[in-house]
Amino acid sequence: MIKLRTAMLLFIALIVGFAAGALTVFSGQHPAAAVLAGGAAFGAAVLWLDKVVDR
Repeated sequence: MIKLRTAMLLFIALIVGFAAGALTVFSGQHPAAAVLAGGAAFGAAVLWLDKVVDR
């Protein structure tokens, strides 16, 4: 079972990644570029949130 902190970090990072991907598609880019942008944003959000949110 994962802890609440981990679940919230991943959930927020998922929202950030989805938003980045959606905005990339809406800007007229290829869907593959949106997947890469969303994945990069997800990874960056996880790293950033892990440092910002106290344990």
